[in-house]
Amino acid sequence: MRARLKGIYEVILVGIGLAIIICFIYFYRKKNNARSTRMACYRFFTYGGITLEKLGDFDEEADLIIMNHQSVADILCLEAYHPRNICWIAKKQLGEIPFYGYALTGPEMILIDRDDKRGLASLLKATKQKLAQNRPIIIFPEGTRS
Repeated sequence: MRARLKGIYEVILVGIGLAIIICFIYFYRKKNNARSTRMACYRFFTYGGITLEKLGDFDEEADLIIMNHQSVADILCLEAYHPRNICWIAKKQLGEIPFYGYALTGPEMILIDRDDKRGLASLLKATKQKLAQNRPIIIFPEGTRS
């Protein structure tokens, strides 16, 4: 029973927390792509009673981060703890999801259409723009979590 209550609490925490963050992204999107708002993701771990252990430091000179997508926590951790204003590459369909899509379009993340043959050219152009803004690029090349 206790595990079930904790699960319900976590679902409510994430649902309400994401809603609040997305609302604040709207108001602060012009200020460094709402970076201060996105950094509030660390509160998910605090309020969820989860302690994270940091091993090593981020390479602040890295402009491209390629990693496997293991869970939703990947995104929350990087948004919360990466020292720079990161830019995600995601599939266009995620940006079309009502409300949630604003978490990608508000902070000007790169959304690509994998079915469009010109998608690679637009990806390279958008990546060049984000790098000029000193935003490191993060991509999960395998896509969906496994």
